[in-house]
Amino acid sequence: MIKNILELRGPLISITTNPNADTQSLSKFILYSIDFDNLKPLYKILELFLEPTTFLQASSYSTINRALPYYAKLITKLKEITRDNSYSEPLREATKRALSKLETYYITASEERSYYMPIILDPRLKMEALKRLNYTNTAILRITDIFKEEITM
Repeated sequence: MIKNILELRGPLISITTNPNADTQSLSKFILYSIDFDNLKPLYKILELFLEPTTFLQASSYSTINRALPYYAKLITKLKEITRDNSYSEPLREATKRALSKLETYYITASEERSYYMPIILDPRLKMEALKRLNYTNTAILRITDIFKEEITM
């Protein structure tokens, strides 16, 4: 919806500033340039969540093997935004709160053995996925041991 509003900026401004328009009935819908300027960075932040949300929730098959990689990717991008002064302070603060919540999910998920097995067994990901997620060699060895332990049960 925000994307559509941004794309329709010109026509929306034309309608609401047209001297022949019933501006009194449109007054609650009028967006000013500053409003559009504030929507752009908000859209950029929310857009980061589109692919992971769509993929992880809309799939008809198990996506547990993709959750940790998506969490890691989002965490990296959100950290960049919190340090980017081109975003307003309220947006950076909201991003910090989202980041904190996401890190909680990530920590919880990364402590569960059930998240690693599908990653390791997925032929597209395997152990390389853990390296791309910036796991230390020690952590990867620990996960390997857990995997071997689960397999031998």
